[in-house]
Amino acid sequence: MPLPGPGPGPGPYATAACLPLNPWRRDGLLLSVLLQALVLYAAPLNVLFHTVPLPPLTLLALLALASVVLWVEEVRKMVIRRSVR
Repeated sequence: MPLPGPGPGPGPYATAACLPLNPWRRDGLLLSVLLQALVLYAAPLNVLFHTVPLPPLTLLALLALASVVLWVEEVRKMVIRRSVR
């Protein structure tokens, strides 16, 4: 059973390789990460948003945990592609 979506081309299952081609998406992602970092690490914003800076090990653990969604989805797509053949 083929995957849904348009014919040739990236379709709805585009990879991360498409990010540099779309400057709005890239810039929005960068701005989002920058603003989140400011809220966490800029002292005036800590007071305003009632946050505290995260230690580097905690931040690393959160990034690793958040990437689990990405890895699970990539494995799921790989299984689907192999079952289609």
